[in-house]
Amino acid sequence: MKTHKNILSLFIAIFIIAIPFYGFAQKGESNKQERKKMIESQKIAFITQKMDLTPKEAQKFWPYYNEYKANKDSLMSLFHKECMCGKKDFSQLSDKQAGELADMQIIHAQQMLDLRKKYHQKFKSVLPAKKVLKLYNAEKEFRKYLLKQIREHRKKK
Repeated sequence: MKTHKNILSLFIAIFIIAIPFYGFAQKGESNKQERKKMIESQKIAFITQKMDLTPKEAQKFWPYYNEYKANKDSLMSLFHKECMCGKKDFSQLSDKQAGELADMQIIHAQQMLDLRKKYHQKFKSVLPAKKVLKLYNAEKEFRKYLLKQIREHRKKK
């Protein structure tokens, strides 16, 4: 069993390192989708390795995580459609509009927190608490890793 874990860890590490972040400069929706899929694959491998999941744990954990991610993505998408925060010139808003927009941001933050609390309980129902902590840490580490890769890619241009 230990050998299988070591082989799996080695495979995951190679997978993470070996897939370059090519294509950031490429245009088009299909390339965007390909990059998104590649990043998601890397994220799954990264989290799996960092959490050191057993096959039994992985079988119970990943359905919850995928459900969590789908719900989170849906909330984000809905918020961006309703809010269009990045596309508004705040100086052009009335005080009433600005207040409504600020309220929407607080409501969205609360919805995200509620979602995280819900899935925190689900994660704890299938994983030891230490592995749940490893999950949260792995997600943060992956974001840092991804940002580092993007910065390095931009420097090469």
